Amino acid sequence: DSISMGGMGDGRTKLGSLDVEVIGGRATLAGTTALAGSVIALDEALRAMVAAGTPVPAAVAAASTNPLDLIGQADRGRIEVGQRADLVVLDDDLMVRGVWLAGKPLDA
Repeated sequence: DSISMGGMGDGRTKLGSLDVEVIGGRATLAGTTALAGSVIALDEALRAMVAAGTPVPAAVAAASTNPLDLIGQADRGRIEVGQRADLVVLDDDLMVRGVWLAGKPLDA
């Protein structure tokens, strides 16, 4: 997912004690070519993975179940009984169409 400058466009900021510069969607340590992190949202990353040839189920797992398993969060990341029911609804083009938190839709 993205650093705090995600979605804000080009500019400079601090990331901890580091100066970070975003130019053209690329976040680098200011004055260098060293990547400082990502500035794209997770849904955009999901679409990029699928566009690069990753099957949708594998891309969705990479954005949900897999990282949650790595940090030991067993109560989310799956659609099954006992889960938190935090969901993002995507359309056929993988665009966000809704968000559910604790089983209730959030207003747009």
